[in-house]
Amino acid sequence: MKLPLFIVFLTASMGALQAQTITWATDIAPILYDHCVTCHRVGGVGNFPLETWSDAKNNAASVLAAVESRNMPPWRANPDYRHFKDENYLSDAQIQKIAEWVTGDQLPGDLSQAPPLPNFVNGSQLTAVDMVIETPAYTIQQWTDEYRAFVIPTGVSVDAFFNEIEIVPGNDAIIHHMVLYTDPTNEPLLRDQADPGPGFKTNGMVGDITENASLIGEWTPGGTPIKLPAKFGFRIPANGYFILELHFAPGHLNQTDEGSHVNLKLTNNPPRELYYGALVAADSSFGLVNPPFLIPANTERTLIGELPIAALTGGAALSVFSLTPHAHVVCKSFKAYSYRPGFTDTIPLIDIPKWDFYWQGTYTLRKPLRLAGNRVSRAEVVYDNTENNPDNPNFPPQDVKWGERTTDEMLYLFATVAVYAPGDENIILDSTLLTSTKPVLLQTDAIQVFPNPVQDVLEVRTETPFNGITDFILVDMQGRTVRQWREKNFQRSRTSVQSLEPGMYVLHVRQGEGIWCLKVVKE
Repeated sequence: MKLPLFIVFLTASMGALQAQTITWATDIAPILYDHCVTCHRVGGVGNFPLETWSDAKNNAASVLAAVESRNMPPWRANPDYRHFKDENYLSDAQIQKIAEWVTGDQLPGDLSQAPPLPNFVNGSQLTAVDMVIETPAYTIQQWTDEYRAFVIPTGVSVDAFFNEIEIVPGNDAIIHHMVLYTDPTNEPLLRDQADPGPGFKTNGMVGDITENASLIGEWTPGGTPIKLPAKFGFRIPANGYFILELHFAPGHLNQTDEGSHVNLKLTNNPPRELYYGALVAADSSFGLVNPPFLIPANTERTLIGELPIAALTGGAALSVFSLTPHAHVVCKSFKAYSYRPGFTDTIPLIDIPKWDFYWQGTYTLRKPLRLAGNRVSRAEVVYDNTENNPDNPNFPPQDVKWGERTTDEMLYLFATVAVYAPGDENIILDSTLLTSTKPVLLQTDAIQVFPNPVQDVLEVRTETPFNGITDFILVDMQGRTVRQWREKNFQRSRTSVQSLEPGMYVLHVRQGEGIWCLKVVKE
């Protein structure tokens, strides 16, 4: 007996509907466990837990608002501009899945099918520790954000170096982030002695620590130990001081951190030294392309700062390991890139389209980035000094100039760098690169390069435009990257190769999981 046609359709539609049902156990828990519960767990810094179905259901509206606005997870760098190590952002598909669950029935599903709750390891995750830096107990003195810097002698009589670091909060439920510095002078001790409490009060700015402070590490919720390549290290100054700055989150008056600490693994062989400094620095008298450094009341203004690499190195190339943009509360967006004079061969550095003063951080590259000595680093920063900016500290708005107070503004792009050596750009900083799916090699007839052989300018063309972001990587016969750039909606792209040595090169054109490889001859 055949079923009536409408029953067949009804049965098929119900089956499809069941197949598309979104549940916490199989659809939502994997997203929350991968991206949220490092903070949103019992005892975590998040303002509510998301470890169970009932947790997610009770806070569903807050979760949806946070992810749709992309305020959470707090990853600010635009992945379409450059990828970094340990990226933590949600795809459009993941946000859509959360939206459908929240606006639907918020079904638990088969809870036995949910992934196991992540295991948050207590104690050190380093295999060996040579030095431990500990802070004293401290009780929070105010309801609002509080910054406190604690001073600890380095304890070494000759300069030492470390290449593994682990910063461990004593009470991560009240600590927003921690930053570690070194200082070879006695200034930290003097500031500590001048302040009646343990350590000394700061405003959370790099420039408000000490004049000679060098940033060497930081912790944010979910942070894991940092292991530097074996041949690199940060200097620990002899007879100097560590400064560990703690940012206590608002709302924790009279709560106590019983003591936070830092574990360091020293390196015995003299390594190549890493430095922390500014790739871009612009203030009222230096580095600003379009002075003055002023954001008038009731206006939006873009300020552009830049700094030649040669000003930092005397002409030598740099290997860049990480980037730390810095601005204050009137900042709206921050975009930085590197270019050669004449705006040729532009290399994207970092783009933060939605700036958040309270979620400033350091972004580690997946591989060190080579910046030649004839390049210029530039940052284009948009400031919103209007009533439309909810973080504006002044109502009505007041003129804002450069300064170190939160109510002033700044424009910096800090970076961890080393003097470049051949092969640095092939060092793996992000271990996921070792396990990523191998790109699919595609036929090269879809893309052409002109002229070939080439002397000055290499042009890359395709008849059919590519949608989205396309990456171009030119490597020599030793596998070293000599040029790297990207285009949006690529159909035609040009780059200067005039400074390259004559010889054979390979151009990798990458989009998504596809990659084209083209031979290039430089005359």
